[in-house]
Amino acid sequence: MSHKFINSCQADNWYFRLKGVNGTHFTRVVVWATTESGEVIGLVSVTNDSGCLTVPPPVNGTYVHVSDMSNEEKQQAAEGDRPGTKYTGT
Repeated sequence: MSHKFINSCQADNWYFRLKGVNGTHFTRVVVWATTESGEVIGLVSVTNDSGCLTVPPPVNGTYVHVSDMSNEEKQQAAEGDRPGTKYTGT
């Protein structure tokens, strides 16, 4: 789905949390973007050749602020911020 964004702002300390069969995965939310319809979406970085931001996949995931995470989740999120471990857009 394509979105037309009308506004954006930083998303300091926010993550997209995906709970799957292989455990929980965290991807840092880079910016919050508002669509023409008024929907607010967190955009995540993609680690492929495009170097762009994208909407998280339509899966069973949620946005979570670092202050609402357990110490274990914070550690997992920190590991997910390392190059090559973020959502790849595939």
